[in-house]
Amino acid sequence: MLDDCLENHARCPNRMQRLLPTRVLDLRPTGQNESVKLYVSGNDEQGEYAALSYCWGGAQTFTTTKMTLNDRIHGIFLSGVAQTIQDAILATRALGIRYLWVDALCIVQDDFKDKVREIAAMGAIFRNALVTIAATSSSNVHEGFLSARSPAQACLLPFTLPDGAFGTVSLVASDFQLLRDEPLNRRGWTFHKRMYCHHVC
Repeated sequence: MLDDCLENHARCPNRMQRLLPTRVLDLRPTGQNESVKLYVSGNDEQGEYAALSYCWGGAQTFTTTKMTLNDRIHGIFLSGVAQTIQDAILATRALGIRYLWVDALCIVQDDFKDKVREIAAMGAIFRNALVTIAATSSSNVHEGFLSARSPAQACLLPFTLPDGAFGTVSLVASDFQLLRDEPLNRRGWTFHKRMYCHHVC
């Protein structure tokens, strides 16, 4: 499905190598799907990655700090990671994308210079991501987003497939101003990201 979007949809970004952020999570299986690694990219290194947009909902207990940086590079067991980040890892792997950018793990949280540099680069980080995963339904990082949800209001129309089979098409409003009233959509910086992407894409 992702390949179809990238190859056949005029408004979707072209499949091209883009500059990797300073750090990303490397989701490539290492014999244990229950672990990932923090990867430090080289100068001008390129690749495809997803970015996660989500609500922290207060302090996170599992982040990257000066003290834990080397541990994160050697490996991160998913059992210790908050559910929203676990869900994002699962979704990114399902899309066939190797890298994932998550601010809590890819920015050294107690390093002032690192935070200033990485926060200044966030516009480019989200712009260069192959996809952005928006965990709109979660009010904090522990809730996750891969769960049953009530469907958005939609209009169902009959549809005939090319092989003659019958089905239905669900039509919903796509305007960002009409998005569901979800926790992430109530944040000002989310509106800014949507406006920026809407203008650029």
